[in-house]
Amino acid sequence: MDNNKAQNNVVSVTKVFTILELLSEAKEISLAELSKKLLMSKSTAFRFLQTMKDLGYVNQDKHTELYTLSTKLYSLSTKALGTADITKIANRYIHYLSKDLKETVHIAILDEEAKKIIYIYKENYNYALTMMSQVGKKAPLHCTGLGKLLLAYCGAESIDQILSDYHYELFTPKTIQNREQMEKELEKIRSCGFSEDNNEHEENVHCIAVPLYDQFGNVVAAMSISWSQFRFDHMNRDEAISKIKACALQISHDLGYHEG
Repeated sequence: MDNNKAQNNVVSVTKVFTILELLSEAKEISLAELSKKLLMSKSTAFRFLQTMKDLGYVNQDKHTELYTLSTKLYSLSTKALGTADITKIANRYIHYLSKDLKETVHIAILDEEAKKIIYIYKENYNYALTMMSQVGKKAPLHCTGLGKLLLAYCGAESIDQILSDYHYELFTPKTIQNREQMEKELEKIRSCGFSEDNNEHEENVHCIAVPLYDQFGNVVAAMSISWSQFRFDHMNRDEAISKIKACALQISHDLGYHEG
């Protein structure tokens, strides 16, 4: 790369971050005002904004044509700053939950762009199943308890965007196969406050997932317990759900969440 091209790239990056800062301060802004503040032509400012729109970082009102920041930057910052906090806090409680229930515990976050979940924490126990999950690995939304839980709480606009062209890969005969089934499942999850994977992703594996909240009351991650179907059929389901929810609430409180 020659020096001129490298210099142009640096200038472009600087302008992008300047636009982001202006949008964060102004909340909403017109193309004319933005180009004036940036001391650049409207056509150049428009190209930057259009690219940022295409990447999902900027929104434009159809009626006023004003530009605003999207929530994507917040999502990125939550992942960058929150993941370390969540796993650090989880360590205080999840070992005891796993030991009590004698099962594997997972925590995952939502990757909206990839339309998948990312495992950020896993605690095995002696009875641990041989599962496909591992920290850093991604998994589908439609057939995992964690995925369905995170999707249920990510907001109507995001749900619509994710499901608009979602591919329902069939993993087992019980896997959700279409949007109608998915939306019914999401409604059920919001109603009861937890989700289940009933042998939908892996045969003979039953999972129950619950939300983890941050200080603003947003669901920033989900936690699940996984059983073999045989062990699940022979345990007290309501008691297990109560223990999982109690552990999740402890983690959420340490993340700054306050009920009510």
